[in-house]
Amino acid sequence: YLNLNEADRLVDFVMKRINGTTIKNFEPQYYEFALRYFLARRDLENFRKTAVFIAREFPQTREDMEGIIKLAEKDLWNVIDSLP
Repeated sequence: YLNLNEADRLVDFVMKRINGTTIKNFEPQYYEFALRYFLARRDLENFRKTAVFIAREFPQTREDMEGIIKLAEKDLWNVIDSLP
């Protein structure tokens, strides 16, 4: 779906995994894509849910995910936008 410019469909599938409605696992870059997707839309609920999932599934990212969640909760989206 990513190659077909079907971002919405890809994010739908990733969210099914995050919400526990499918057992399909995705490569880390697809979860990152979903995180960026929700960042662009300033969707705090799904951004937080995705970041928490990433932190749980990929423990090496926990500190970074906790940091960006705090920024998003403070409505500091522009700071997150500037991160690499």
